[in-house]
Amino acid sequence: MKKRLSSLYYIIPVVYVAVIGLFLYLQFGSGERFEETVGSATVSGRYSRGLTGGPRLRELEVRIGDLRLPIDAGSPIVAGFGELRDKRILAVAYASHVDGFDVECQEGLLLRFELSGPRGQGLTVSPLIPAGLGTVSTLSLPFRLDNEQALETVPGIPLFTLAGRIGKWYVALPPGSSLDAERRRLIVRVPPGDAPAALSFERLERPEEPYLYWLSREGPLGGTERYNEELGRFVDRAYRSWARLAAQEPGNPGLAGELGVSLLAESVRRGEYRTMLALVSRSIRQILQDNPGAEIDYAGACYLGDLPSFLRRRQVQAAEETSLLTELIRRTDRSLFATANLIPFIVNHAPLSLAEEVLRLADSVDLERETLFDVLNITGAYLDAALTLGLGDTAPLRVAAAVERRILPAIRAAGGGLYFLLEPQEQPPPVDLYASLQAGKVLQQAGRLLQRPAYEELGRNLVLSVLGQADTDGSLPAAGRVDPDGFTAGPARPAERLAPERIYRLVVERPYTPEEHPLYAYLNPGSWVLTASRLESVEIAAEQQRYLFSFPQGLTHYLLIQGVRPPQSLSMHGIPWRPDPQYFSYSDGWAYDEGTQSLYIKLTHRVEAEEIVVTY
Repeated sequence: MKKRLSSLYYIIPVVYVAVIGLFLYLQFGSGERFEETVGSATVSGRYSRGLTGGPRLRELEVRIGDLRLPIDAGSPIVAGFGELRDKRILAVAYASHVDGFDVECQEGLLLRFELSGPRGQGLTVSPLIPAGLGTVSTLSLPFRLDNEQALETVPGIPLFTLAGRIGKWYVALPPGSSLDAERRRLIVRVPPGDAPAALSFERLERPEEPYLYWLSREGPLGGTERYNEELGRFVDRAYRSWARLAAQEPGNPGLAGELGVSLLAESVRRGEYRTMLALVSRSIRQILQDNPGAEIDYAGACYLGDLPSFLRRRQVQAAEETSLLTELIRRTDRSLFATANLIPFIVNHAPLSLAEEVLRLADSVDLERETLFDVLNITGAYLDAALTLGLGDTAPLRVAAAVERRILPAIRAAGGGLYFLLEPQEQPPPVDLYASLQAGKVLQQAGRLLQRPAYEELGRNLVLSVLGQADTDGSLPAAGRVDPDGFTAGPARPAERLAPERIYRLVVERPYTPEEHPLYAYLNPGSWVLTASRLESVEIAAEQQRYLFSFPQGLTHYLLIQGVRPPQSLSMHGIPWRPDPQYFSYSDGWAYDEGTQSLYIKLTHRVEAEEIVVTY
């Protein structure tokens, strides 16, 4: 019988293997750890000795505040190739340099981290993709968070806010990129060709509106000075075109409409009002001679006189528009929101209950699901309602929701300009320049209402980009497409262009264009002032009403105060003025029509600011 071996004989080989494994681990596994601070980032990792005896990068982590970018076997970079299989890529070497550091990866991929921003507080990460890797469509980079609440997304754009122990950061990815919060991945879209696919991490020195930050990344946006210069160039071109037409084409129908009104309004600003008024008056006489039934723009009465005739025509038009709006509301047809000056029109000319129904319909709309065209028009209605009706917090809240969730995410930067896209998902995305202009004006008004200067700046730049497409006559293409290089116009047929008079009063601040100013806040629905001058102030008391009008000294205009009681007396130029049915025959005068509750006034300014005092 063989003698059984001692258990010691079995333990010795196990210990021997363990010791060899320990030496191997110490030689190749434990390696050398490193940590380096680069700007506001900390780079750490571990090298081990490879089988050939050289160092081998086993772990790498870039830390920015509470955000960590680890690259190791457990969290590799993943290169996406569209429908082809993804490829896992690990870091193989790290090297620092004067401007930052490089991370060399498998397959020849290089991640270049460069210091950026004020005092090198930020980081820009540029993937340099070798041709041998193939056509990479995405790079998926792993991230981890020390504070789960630190990273917040911004709707509609690949921008994320990172709040941590060392301040607030913006993490900006290339257009088309996204964040996969569940898998903890930054999905970086790699554009075709040589376009860069850089990420940026920037620490904010002061609070900054995220969309303004994002849209200005390609370059600084146009400031107030540039905006005014571009607006001036556009108006100069348009005015020359209008004046040339008035001089060379008497009887042109446009002079009896919006074109003529724009020409007269701008001529007031330029000190050429008398000359242009004579040309437009000549043309209207020619138009009526050729066609006695021709319709003359109602607003022209502010320059030309004959207010009673224009008021009658306006009342007929208002009745037809009110009937149409009532039917659209009955059908809950959202196209009614495309009506220009919808709320002021209702307050001035229709039952006030109609405005309430319009706002109830607007409140019922899901802004997240509605088309951008309707969102834009509904937001405009809310802005008018806030200004005209003074609606508490309801309108501002809805305006803020529409702007932040739908309007701002639909803006794109291209070729140094900003454009509003009604169909942002289409490629290449189409642009309706009038809608882009409307979005710009909505943002400017919303910025003032919500006290958000960044919205006003973005709105000015939308308008600036549209005006930059004007030709030598101020005409603009109606539509086109945007790509990284900027805007490309569509076919330039006349029907597909925007005449400058169509957008004049939208872009010029406080133009001398005729406008119906509601007096609802002072008197009643149905009370309003029609004037081409600037209505600077209104003061209403039980026994007296004061209106301050601004117009260049020495020039004459006509105005209508509608929906007021018969006055006992009226003062102009600081003295009492008697009424006269032939008021329009004199330099100044007034008359009252009790049947329509209309006060007609002709006013020649002895000073720029003239006050009309109506006493009861």
